Amino acid sequence: MIKLFRANIFLILILQLFFNYFCLTTQVLSQSATEDSVKFLKQINELSEQKQYASIQRLLESRLQKISFKPFWACRMVQNGLENYYGQESFKIFYLRNEPIAQKITQVDTILNIQMAQLRYPQRILRKITNSNPNYPWAFKLLGDYYNLQFREFENLDFAPENLVSKLEEKVFNNYSKALKLGYYSIDVNRWLGIYYLNKDQTDKAEQYFIKNVTDKVEDPESLLKLSEISYSKKEFTRAYNYAARALEKFDKERIYQIYDAKRLAANSLKELGELNKFQTYLKECIYLIPEKQEAYIDLINYYLSEGNTPAVETTIKKMLIHDPYDKKGYKITEKYILNSKNFYFADNLFDEMLMQFENWDEVLANIYWSKGDLVYAQGLETEAHKYWEISRSYMRQYLPEDSELIKEVGQIENKQPN
Repeated sequence: MIKLFRANIFLILILQLFFNYFCLTTQVLSQSATEDSVKFLKQINELSEQKQYASIQRLLESRLQKISFKPFWACRMVQNGLENYYGQESFKIFYLRNEPIAQKITQVDTILNIQMAQLRYPQRILRKITNSNPNYPWAFKLLGDYYNLQFREFENLDFAPENLVSKLEEKVFNNYSKALKLGYYSIDVNRWLGIYYLNKDQTDKAEQYFIKNVTDKVEDPESLLKLSEISYSKKEFTRAYNYAARALEKFDKERIYQIYDAKRLAANSLKELGELNKFQTYLKECIYLIPEKQEAYIDLINYYLSEGNTPAVETTIKKMLIHDPYDKKGYKITEKYILNSKNFYFADNLFDEMLMQFENWDEVLANIYWSKGDLVYAQGLETEAHKYWEISRSYMRQYLPEDSELIKEVGQIENKQPN
């Protein structure tokens, strides 16, 4: 009995030693794998900073083949392809390349010599992840990105089937919404969903998503700009100005069109608050920033009209049309001023000067003769008006198809006159 007891004790000790050895080995292997993953991720990030996108693709492909299909590395590979491709084929194959570098980066062996690579069928890769890991939010976010590339490609194309665009938009919406529901946080996703609801006139819901991007830790300037627009539309002018001012602090200086919009929102908010000097200052800063955009000129013109400041009106109109003779909005407000003031002499001089300055620009000439026709028609000179309108149409035919709706609009003022 004593011998049997001793044998059992010995067996237990052997098993305990074996178990401890197994646990220690597993812990070491796990730690080693973790250290390897951290080291590999650091290598990928270094290559990303150096814009070696083809090398990243090849490294990730190789890793996925060696360690089986891991969602994290698969998503990192898809992200690299969708964000850094230089060309694509039917949104199925995305082409990547390494940017030229002055010096060799770290020790990535011969893989750095590879200059080109392909990400193939990212949708299949992501669907494989979502099917096997339905709670993996990054895959849904990347699926949203994938469909968003197509949505942006087709949404402004006249020949794109309307049902295709709407289906793509819903796919983006569904995947982004799923990613957020699973706990994914993304400034870009919040902003996209905010714009989505804004376009559907669901202002309150849109505002909720933009506000998510304005926290103590981060302030997304584009979301601030949208919040300013929403506040202005609600006639909350103090909030509109404050959001616009904060956006101006955050935008990089090269984002001049967004800065222009923020300054203009700040200006018009201040106007509603009675800060007229600051209102004018902001608008003049807009004009200085982008003299080729008409919106700030038009805001100033309307203000000068309300003040009865004729010299300022005419100076601003002339400056606007000389800098941007293409946008029809500028001609419309010019016609409005001329018809109300009966100052046809100003219009004749301005248009004659523009005809000389832009004599080789068909689009400008078409706009000028269109407005000249409208103005002489208002004076009862119908024959002369028809002559100017036909000249306008003839210039339009140089850059527009014959059945263009814009050509048909020329002279429509005649049909809008009361009997």
